[in-house]
Amino acid sequence: MVNRVVVDYLRNYGGKYRIEDLTKKILAAGYSEEDVEEALIALNLKKPSEIGRTPLASSEKTFSFKPSATPPEGFFRRISKRDVLVEKKQQEKSSVKKLPPTSFSRRLKIGASFGIFLIFLMILLLFFCGGVFWEVYLWSPLVLILLFLILISFILFFYGFFTLGERYDSGLMKVASLGFVAFLLLLMVFGFLLMIFPEVIGDFLFGSLRESSTSQIPSLKEIYNGLTTDYFSLFIVMFICTLISSFLNILLGVALFRLKKQVEYAKITSILMIIGGALLILGVGALALIVALILGIILLFKASKNL
Repeated sequence: MVNRVVVDYLRNYGGKYRIEDLTKKILAAGYSEEDVEEALIALNLKKPSEIGRTPLASSEKTFSFKPSATPPEGFFRRISKRDVLVEKKQQEKSSVKKLPPTSFSRRLKIGASFGIFLIFLMILLLFFCGGVFWEVYLWSPLVLILLFLILISFILFFYGFFTLGERYDSGLMKVASLGFVAFLLLLMVFGFLLMIFPEVIGDFLFGSLRESSTSQIPSLKEIYNGLTTDYFSLFIVMFICTLISSFLNILLGVALFRLKKQVEYAKITSILMIIGGALLILGVGALALIVALILGIILLFKASKNL
């Protein structure tokens, strides 16, 4: 990257002073010889083929009149330490190493693959906890393992969207993805606490209903029957979780919508995320989010192939 400070200086004083003297001043100010070479090429004072074969001072012959002996002392103020620091920061920012396309592609495929695995786990959970099986398997070790696998799969699925935010420099998408990861990790910690301290968590969530229940943690049927009365604390927790999920879905949808020109399926997926997040509190948004999940998997696979 051409150093603009060096280019401007050589442009302003190159016709008045010798390039050799200007070069010494530039190097003394903290700039590299490469900065000088690139600046000379940018000003058409030296050809790229001459790099490494001719001394820097030889470029002074390109000026139309004889330069003076030394540059003005004011140059020390023009290339100050502050200028050096600012320029170095700009160069560091512009030279930040991006991950190679293969790395991005691999991470996007990981996110998409766990999205597929997530759908499979959700179908299994629906099978074990739905219909005639729900009283048998609810709170069983199998269902608890499924729940934790679902949370882990969600985390790795959103890891794919975080990678997408890195690839296209979308800070909002990275924030939304990390928000989902933090939220899901919090749910996992809560689940562990529920298994380790069932009585304490049970008292908070289920209240007096535990006294009439046959186990430390009531069944799903008991939860449904007492949700609006004895389950007030549980209802509040579920309500707060739903609000957080709604907000994060809308945030991720907005971030994805901004990439509609760069990422295939981004527009339709983002619209479904926003609609699903807005209507999740009413329950009907879940269907839109399920479709968005499927499209999100396709989106990540497509994005991994287009890198």
